[in-house]
Amino acid sequence: MNRKLNLLGLAYKAKKISIGSDLTIDAIKKNNCFLVFFDKDYSSSTEKQIKKLCDFNKIPYVLEFTKEELCHAIGSKANIRVIGITDKGFSDSITKSA
Repeated sequence: MNRKLNLLGLAYKAKKISIGSDLTIDAIKKNNCFLVFFDKDYSSSTEKQIKKLCDFNKIPYVLEFTKEELCHAIGSKANIRVIGITDKGFSDSITKSA
């Protein structure tokens, strides 16, 4: 499995993520989100809104994984398309990993 997905799984176990668009938007607005994962096939007005918030707040985002890969990384069977990382350390580790 990809190192970024492994770190995402660790962040989930440490309860340092926000799952779903609503929780991720809230975390971004509260300056409590440092990285956002999008399903690479996700395309909606909500995605555009979150990307604008990320660009405005200078928050990087990752678009390289499918929803199945994201869900598998956190051990979920739900239809998750957006995940926010709410810990600076995890965010730095994920962005530095290649």
